[in-house]
Amino acid sequence: MNQALVNPEQQEKDRLTMGEALRNRLNTDAGFAYTNRGIAMTAHTPEEREALFEETWKMVSGRKLSSL
Repeated sequence: MNQALVNPEQQEKDRLTMGEALRNRLNTDAGFAYTNRGIAMTAHTPEEREALFEETWKMVSGRKLSSL
């Protein structure tokens, strides 16, 4: 799950952008930081699906949880 301690510099950077992130959640599907791609997964080849899932995993798992 890519858990790690958040250093003070990263926490301050996240704190500065938190307001925007919270506002943006109101304009996305279910409040997630990514949107519906508008095409069924079955419309892609297995290789394309794998690449998409890897891209999504890196995007989501790259975010660390911290107390703000």
